[in-house]
Amino acid sequence: MDKGLRCDLDAVDRDDAAGAARLKRMLAFQDAGNDEWLFEPPPGGRGPTCGCNFWHIPPRFQRRRLWNPGNVSLFCVVREPLDRALSEFKMRHKNAVGDVAAAEDFLVNLVKRYARNPASSDCHLVPQFLYIWGQEGRRTCHHVIHYEDGLNAQLEALMAAYDIAWPPSRGMNKISHHPPSSVSPSDIAPDIAALVRAVYWKDMCLLGYRPDGSAMVRVRPVRRGHGRGTKPR
Repeated sequence: MDKGLRCDLDAVDRDDAAGAARLKRMLAFQDAGNDEWLFEPPPGGRGPTCGCNFWHIPPRFQRRRLWNPGNVSLFCVVREPLDRALSEFKMRHKNAVGDVAAAEDFLVNLVKRYARNPASSDCHLVPQFLYIWGQEGRRTCHHVIHYEDGLNAQLEALMAAYDIAWPPSRGMNKISHHPPSSVSPSDIAPDIAALVRAVYWKDMCLLGYRPDGSAMVRVRPVRRGHGRGTKPR
């Protein structure tokens, strides 16, 4: 884990070259005509190989005409990797409120699933940093919101910076994927927590988390233009 906290984006890309190539093979198929990687969603929106909705596929793996945000600034939400994995558990086991043993079993199996196919579970297991930086280190998400800092306050501040009224006057649909649960990262056995965080050590590094999951730094915003941005030191 210490290796992860000392890493920088260039080191991660070098270290992850083989893994990225493997993930790319799982996320795509080759067009026999021009040997170009394709991410064309068939009717229904799911990809031909990995079964991921195309909007779940990191921008670095998408063709330009699918990933073409234009002259806009983009924001995304990230969370501490163990907390993110627990959210996946809560979504899939809505009745297991407070069941720490079930959560721990799920986390161990999640790590096994990720090892077999990082693009499984509709790409919900894909590391978060892949959505924020492209292969050349260019930012594909300009404003990174950390979930644990509170979504509402951060969204209000971000929208105010762009002179956008928040919340929208027309209202928003409220979506709840799972009921509140008392299972939190601190409930998980230390060895299992360390296992999950070790698998996602690049997220731990680049998103600014210490080995215990506490926040160290924040990913600073960049101006539109896909600059490299600032990486945790």
